[in-house]
Amino acid sequence: MAGELSETDKARVHALIANCELGGVFFHEQSVRRHEETPEGMPADFSNAEIGIQFRLADDDFGVRLRADIQNTVGTAAVVVSGEYNLTGGYQPTRRDVMMFANEVAAMTIYPYLREGVSTATAKVLGEGVLLPIAPRGAIAFDIDDDPDVEITSA
Repeated sequence: MAGELSETDKARVHALIANCELGGVFFHEQSVRRHEETPEGMPADFSNAEIGIQFRLADDDFGVRLRADIQNTVGTAAVVVSGEYNLTGGYQPTRRDVMMFANEVAAMTIYPYLREGVSTATAKVLGEGVLLPIAPRGAIAFDIDDDPDVEITSA
């Protein structure tokens, strides 16, 4: 879970908000497969959903991507959705800035699309839509420490 931001970090997130605009939300993957035979050891429900977060940073834009991987005795599903942001005014955020923005803004912007994508795709293939749980602020986040060049472990 994401920790509380310092006043300096909050100011940097606000500066990035002021210097970017959402260019679009895009689905990169939406796959669901029904099992032919029930595998052993799988949960009966989809309570084992794993949500991952990644980002990329370029000169003129950046993106934040969420991925849901779920499986149960009926089937498996993977859905990937990204928010693509255009930088304005020549602003150049750091990796840390983008990670903080992802934690505070982008994850909550993209997550409803991820939930809808999972629900729609699983309803078509598995016969019942899987609804991912509500994610409280900070539940889907990068672990940011004091190092602005923190190495990122992407999901």
